[in-house]
Amino acid sequence: MKFRWSDKFKTPPLSLAGNIRWGMLKPALENLQPTSILELGVGLGSMGWRLSKFAPYEGVEPDVTSRGRAKDALRDSGATVHESIEHVNSRSYELVCAFEVLEHIEDDASELRLWASHVSDGGHLIMSVPAHQRMFGKGDQLVGHVRRYDLSRMNELLESVGLTAVSVITFGFPLLNAGESFRRIVASRKMKPLLSQSEAERTARSGRLLQMSGGWSVLFSLLASPLVFLHRRGLSNGRYGTSMFVVARKDPNAA
Repeated sequence: MKFRWSDKFKTPPLSLAGNIRWGMLKPALENLQPTSILELGVGLGSMGWRLSKFAPYEGVEPDVTSRGRAKDALRDSGATVHESIEHVNSRSYELVCAFEVLEHIEDDASELRLWASHVSDGGHLIMSVPAHQRMFGKGDQLVGHVRRYDLSRMNELLESVGLTAVSVITFGFPLLNAGESFRRIVASRKMKPLLSQSEAERTARSGRLLQMSGGWSVLFSLLASPLVFLHRRGLSNGRYGTSMFVVARKDPNAA
C-alpha cells in the first residue's frame, strides 16, 4: 500500500508525535502482515483509519465524544469501534495496538495481561508509552498520566504477561522534547483548576488535545521524516527521547 502526498490532505490528520509514530508503525505492519488488528484507545480514529488499510480492524474507545468522531473517520472502512474491551469478548487478533494508553491506567500489569489475552499465539502487540519516569511532572498529570516508563520496567511488564520484546525504541528527540516543554508550561498555568477533574476525565480530554487539520498534518509529516529515517537506522540517540515504541511477540508456550 502506498500513500501519495496529494492523499494526505484527505486522510484523518495526525499530530507531530502521531506522524513520527506512524513512520515507525508502517514498516512494522508491512513486515508482520497481520490478518486481523485490534486497537485499544482509538481516540479520534486517525491511526485506526491507517491500520484499517492493512487488515480487518476493530477498535475500542471509551470516551463517547472521541468514539463518535472515530466512527465517522472509519465509516467507509467497515471497521467496528467498541465502547470497551469487554465487548470484544474472547476474540484474539494477530496484532493488538495501543498508543499512549497504558500510562493512564493505575494497574498497568493487569491491563497489559488483558491486552495480551487478545493476542493470538505467535501474534504481536505494538504500543507506545511516554518514556523516562524521571521526566514525570505536571505536564503528564495534565493529560491523565499515572507514570512514564523506563526500559527495565517495560521489559519486566512484558515478561510478566508472556510477551517477549522484539524491538523497543525510545524516540522523539529533539522535536517531541519541545512539545513536552510546551505542555509543562501549559500545565503550570492550567493544572490547578484541572485537578478537580478525575484522571479519567483528563485522560478522555487528552485524546482530543492538540488535534490538527490536514494541512498541519502534512507539515508535521515533513518534519517527522528525517527523525523517522534516523530512528529506523539506529542513528538516533534514544537517551533523551520522550516516547517509547514497543513491538512484542506472544510466546505460543506462554501460560
